[in-house]
Amino acid sequence: MNYYHLACSLNQGEAYIEREQTREGLSLDLNSGQPLRFTPGDLELYHHRKEKKLTDLLAVGSYLVVSPKMKEVLEQFDADYLEFFEVPVFTTWNKKQHLYYLVNVLDPLDCTDLEVSSFDFDWDGERLDEVRRWIVKEERIGTRQVFKDRRIYGEVFVGEAAKQALEAAKLTGMRLVPSHAYKKGFAASSVKREYLLDCRQVQTEAEFWQLYLDVTYPNLAEKFERTLEAFEQAITGEKLPGYPGQCDIRIVNTAHLRHTPFYQKLQQIAEYANRFNFRNIRVLLEG
Repeated sequence: MNYYHLACSLNQGEAYIEREQTREGLSLDLNSGQPLRFTPGDLELYHHRKEKKLTDLLAVGSYLVVSPKMKEVLEQFDADYLEFFEVPVFTTWNKKQHLYYLVNVLDPLDCTDLEVSSFDFDWDGERLDEVRRWIVKEERIGTRQVFKDRRIYGEVFVGEAAKQALEAAKLTGMRLVPSHAYKKGFAASSVKREYLLDCRQVQTEAEFWQLYLDVTYPNLAEKFERTLEAFEQAITGEKLPGYPGQCDIRIVNTAHLRHTPFYQKLQQIAEYANRFNFRNIRVLLEG
């Protein structure tokens, strides 16, 4: 069975919550696995940067905050182990309120295989601080599709069925990292994103750029000019429209495009990018 870490993709173009406001005296313990005592108004979230788009999964510290669309997918699985609480997200530049949901995952599992995983314990000798390799005991997960591990603070993991449903919904702001590649602490700083652009259905340059935007969700996507020249500029500067963040971009199933001027120019850019390794971005053209 395959399992995945459900994480925010955190590209340059995505929103993160700059400020949260909780009711005085409220303690949101989302790691105990116990039902949460929560009432409307207990938590408010604020997003201040107009150029950063709200996505289906938001970066809010150790909270899991999702859109109604993402909630619909998650609640298909393990409904008895999930609590959803309405949370308003305010975009301050236009004074609008957006409906999101705080997710509480109940009954964390003890599924880390301590004998074969590579890690350092936290100060308490129970939770994992640094994780270099994470191996799970599948028999302790059973049929669960959305779960937490009691030794890993704040993280949510999903099974294969949930992963496929999340991807099919084309949700934004998330990435699904295979459990064997999950890292925590200093080890996580060396992890690089990988984007797969499957060109099987791409027939035109416009379709290619739409695929690029849908998969990578780059910086200032709405201002990206959708040309090879703009892409060449984007990979050299992190503040430019179209910048995808540090990553490997794998472009596959391109045989039907190979004799087009577009492909030949893309090949030149890939060779140029990989030779100079701009901003730790690689472009890989494959069959």
